[in-house]
Amino acid sequence: MPHTLISNTHAIYWTCVMLLVKQSTTALQTSSTLSVVISPHIDDAILSAGGWLLSMPGYKVVVNVFAGIPSAGMRTHRDALSGCSSSRAAMQLRHLEEKEIMSKLGVEFINLKFLDGQYRQQPHSANMTAIIESIQELLRDLKAQHPGHNCLIVLAPSPLSTTHSDHTIASHAVMQIAEHSSWIHLLFYSDFPYTRTAMHVHQNVAELTTDIQQHVQCKVQRIQVPLSPAVITAKKQLIGMYKSQARPFLERGVNITEWGSEYAKWMCGVHAPCEVYHTYKCK
Repeated sequence: MPHTLISNTHAIYWTCVMLLVKQSTTALQTSSTLSVVISPHIDDAILSAGGWLLSMPGYKVVVNVFAGIPSAGMRTHRDALSGCSSSRAAMQLRHLEEKEIMSKLGVEFINLKFLDGQYRQQPHSANMTAIIESIQELLRDLKAQHPGHNCLIVLAPSPLSTTHSDHTIASHAVMQIAEHSSWIHLLFYSDFPYTRTAMHVHQNVAELTTDIQQHVQCKVQRIQVPLSPAVITAKKQLIGMYKSQARPFLERGVNITEWGSEYAKWMCGVHAPCEVYHTYKCK
């Protein structure tokens, strides 16, 4: 697929984004921004964009793409590590966790019916047409439901920072929608924990950004969202509430909540942890 990652270059795009990042706490209550985080799976929005959801202004919605509940009679290795008796039980538990977490966060969430790759006959492919149509219709509905929010920002996993096929599918679906929808302003989030592996091969973020630019001949615009100590604490608490997903990491000796804090410091510095978002202008 060609790397035509973003074609929206309207002035309002940067006006929306930079106002979001620069607004003071007092201004948050009056923002007219609608943020929609496209989350490949239940938990990805918090892992990668929890700081945005916790601190950015406006109305926020999380869309979980691969949140369908599989039929009975299946149990994957990951389901077993999660302590679930079946794949169906595992996804039902994840739905309950998401409901509790988003309620605590005060964010609307929508679960789409597409199956997680581990439950599909062809794990690395999906019905792209159906996914695009579903997300596009949902975005149009959300825009219509919130007419007072004149700035719609869609956040999607970066196609250059993920190794998971479901994340790549979701990212490419959103890119295709945004290319033909000037009313969508697209930002890519650094896809944790998959971007985390870059820590082992890149000494710093500047080197990683240079590598991306050389790889696809794109100009990368980087946006940092600072994470205050209070936001870091809150994000860690939310990640910890995904108990079914924490167990498989613990089996490998990884505490995903602490790993996430370490990653935020690596991205922007020990004394100024942050989440990083990008836009790409490509040749």
